[in-house]
Amino acid sequence: MLVNEQWVNSGKDKPSLNQTYENRPFRPVTDVINGVPGRGNPEDQQTYDRLSRVFRTAQVKNYDLSIQGGSEKIRYNIGAGYTDQEGILKPADFQRGSFKLNLDSKLNDKVTLSSSNGVYRTFRQQVRGGAGQQAGHLLAALHHPTYLPLYNADGTPARGSIYENIDNLVNTDITNISTTSIRYIGNQFIEVNILPGLKFKSSIGLDYDNYNEREFFNDQTIIGGSPNPLGYRKEVFTTSTIIQNEQTLSYVKALNSRQNITVLIGNSIQSTDVKVAQEVGQGFPNNFFQQISAASVRTADQRRSKSTLASFFGRLNYSLDNKYFLEGVIRADGSSKFGANNRWGFFPV
Repeated sequence: MLVNEQWVNSGKDKPSLNQTYENRPFRPVTDVINGVPGRGNPEDQQTYDRLSRVFRTAQVKNYDLSIQGGSEKIRYNIGAGYTDQEGILKPADFQRGSFKLNLDSKLNDKVTLSSSNGVYRTFRQQVRGGAGQQAGHLLAALHHPTYLPLYNADGTPARGSIYENIDNLVNTDITNISTTSIRYIGNQFIEVNILPGLKFKSSIGLDYDNYNEREFFNDQTIIGGSPNPLGYRKEVFTTSTIIQNEQTLSYVKALNSRQNITVLIGNSIQSTDVKVAQEVGQGFPNNFFQQISAASVRTADQRRSKSTLASFFGRLNYSLDNKYFLEGVIRADGSSKFGANNRWGFFPV
């Protein structure tokens, strides 16, 4: 009824549209005007619920296992976990498996070693909540008129608007947008008590991430269907490596019963290396072929960025009666991202 009313009102506002009550879209099927029959009266229309096909009651599952123990000279903590979290918007899903190993070892009264390690595998089944007509899950469910069928008479997915058929988007065999990440985060350090109050620390850390993004649209979809080459596949491989090394030397001294000083000097170096490779394939023999090597049209590009950050710093703390405190800090930071003539910054200036 609202569609008919809008149709007639638009015709009144702009007569050139030739939109009248007589040729309204929802009228008896027997009313044929210019060879076009009516859709049927409003009360005769069937309602197609698309929201129930995309929304769901989501579940969250968590499993954790940890083992810890040790002795006077060594301690360990081993942990493993798994998370599976569904999204309320089909087919969104998040899965993560993790393994952690932490070790602390006291070699003697002066030397301590420590190791912290974590390995993570993450999988995300993604949806495009509101990104464009061609693959926006929520938009496809909201903006299709409810009287439009989900499928044509021949069984093919129906699209009565500019939005994708919702069943195409929730079926991962037809539309698959997902990411996989394998990541290691670790830090190893040594601490040496050189003299009473004088302590040296050195650490090295690694953050390595292998990240794979992929999209697939088969030939039933807007993106992967005609008039484009049939089928669309895109993969982006990103490898990120961050290495950080830090050394500090600290000295703590009680000058007398009222005064204490702490002196710290150190440096840190961080190296970042990011590699990105992207591949796109279109025109597959059929929907069972999803490897980009099988596509008739293939494109690819690569890029890489590297940077280094070096820092030197010092800090002096003075306290009197544990009530009055004075602190002085100085540092210098240099980055390969800065210009050749202005590569270092000094603080305070």
